[in-house]
Amino acid sequence: MEAYGKTKARVKAMLERKLAWRMLREGVIPDPSSSSEDPDILSPAQVNPVSLVLRGVIQQHGGTEKVSRLTGIAPSSLNRLANPFYWGQSTNTIRQVAEGTGARIVLEFNPRKEPS
Repeated sequence: MEAYGKTKARVKAMLERKLAWRMLREGVIPDPSSSSEDPDILSPAQVNPVSLVLRGVIQQHGGTEKVSRLTGIAPSSLNRLANPFYWGQSTNTIRQVAEGTGARIVLEFNPRKEPS
């Protein structure tokens, strides 16, 4: 679809906007302004508990530089592993941190408490 004086990307964006407005008018998609939730309030991001435990282990053993020397993991990687919003820790890197710091890995599964 070639349009004079317009790039394909601009034409595509214009068509997508028109389609979105049509779907909104026809009720195919809900009107975001009629939502009961306040659009200015965002729900907080989930925090990774594994990162918090790794952060504690790193702090207990002298910080990122020292744990880096003990484990062979780069300091930047240790900082990423301890970031509470990072969810990409592998069991091998967790094991490597545990072996380097002399820590023990304990995994527990506990039943969820039902709301009363």
